[in-house]
Amino acid sequence: NNELLVINVQDPLNPDLVNHVSITTGTISDIAFVDNFLFLPTTNNELFVMDITHPETPVVLASAPGNWGIRNVVRVSIYQSYLYAIDATNLYIYDIQNKSEPNLVKSNTFFSHAQDIAAFNEYISVIESAGVNKLTLVNVKAKSNPSPAGSLNLNIGAHKIEVKGTKVYIANGGAGLRIIDVQDLFEPQDEGSYATIPNLWSFALQDGFAYGGLPLTALAVRAISGEGAPRSCVSHPA
Repeated sequence: NNELLVINVQDPLNPDLVNHVSITTGTISDIAFVDNFLFLPTTNNELFVMDITHPETPVVLASAPGNWGIRNVVRVSIYQSYLYAIDATNLYIYDIQNKSEPNLVKSNTFFSHAQDIAAFNEYISVIESAGVNKLTLVNVKAKSNPSPAGSLNLNIGAHKIEVKGTKVYIANGGAGLRIIDVQDLFEPQDEGSYATIPNLWSFALQDGFAYGGLPLTALAVRAISGEGAPRSCVSHPA
């Protein structure tokens, strides 16, 4: 929980652990990449920046125990030169042009129980859980003055979120995969769903497909190309 593992996967049939680096006494809660740098928040109110120019020997470039406004951050997302971080109730916006000195631009209380975050262009999308169960959108065009936009009830707890353009994809637990159109930030709309997965906790998007499950399932996400609701392509029990 408190180590960064570096695994060589150039040969997919033979993954190889090449290094593991202890960097904290807390738990690494998330990880985000930009260029040759990693950003890792921890449960000890820390944010670590690591240089991975040489993956076999990652180097801690900067760390901020208790600084930079970090408070129990659970997830981070990077878009261009800004890092967006959330704890249960707050959004933190950092200018990361200088990787060794992230600059806290603004922090605001927007949420009740934030679970995951995805940043794209001029907005961030956050799913809230623990009885709140909704998608919350925040306009971050003005980084020093983010403002609440729209929201959408998810009915049950969600676990993971990803964004592609104006489409938000959500692993919505027992409700399966949800696809939300957020072209109008103040009026997000359900666009499609695939609800036959027993309990979707996580997924990844690649080339028009969403891979995720329990059991592991591959889904064709037709909404990416505007062709309507997603359909199942193949399913393999875990």
